[in-house]
Amino acid sequence: LGAWLLQRFAKGRDCVFSSLDLFKFAGLAALASTAVAATMGVTSLALGGFVEWKNFSTVWMTWWLGDGVGELIVTPALLILVSSKQNPSSWSQIRVEAIALLVSVVCASQLVFAGILGPYSYPLEYLSMPFLAWAAFRFGQRESAITMLIFAASAIFGTLNGAGPFQGRSLNESLVLLQMFLGVLALMTAVLSAEVAERRRVELAARELAT
Repeated sequence: LGAWLLQRFAKGRDCVFSSLDLFKFAGLAALASTAVAATMGVTSLALGGFVEWKNFSTVWMTWWLGDGVGELIVTPALLILVSSKQNPSSWSQIRVEAIALLVSVVCASQLVFAGILGPYSYPLEYLSMPFLAWAAFRFGQRESAITMLIFAASAIFGTLNGAGPFQGRSLNESLVLLQMFLGVLALMTAVLSAEVAERRRVELAARELAT
């Protein structure tokens, strides 16, 4: 269902290159189709006696967010990484900055999600945003996707091990809060990098016309 909706309404694999199509992807594929999957899955578990009906909504929300956020994080990254439709990246011209970005992302993700600072109540998870913006504005969609994957992996690993800003609650509640945060962050990163890439394509086309 998600693949059909994506192909029908959001240009299929090329949805990652337009902010409007990315919003369509988020609504139709990442949210609508996964709601169908969660409903069918949890209903089958409840009918089989593996889940109590009183816990239906809690299990459904966890299932739905897990699938939906997984699509928001992984699908755009895969489509960008395997696509031949890429803007010329400035990586080759600014290798030192690329290395600085990678080192900064790894250090920031460990600082925020690995519990290095011990128990704390500050919203340090938002420290990831400047690095994602850095990747989008200075590099491209591929680098933004990789940066997002690093943060997501660090956040998931840290939360499962009881560290980071989402710990201190039940495991299910921690994972739900983590999924909501990562979903918003992934969509924001994908849309921002798509807008920057589109502007670069327009500027390149204008320069070619001028010459």
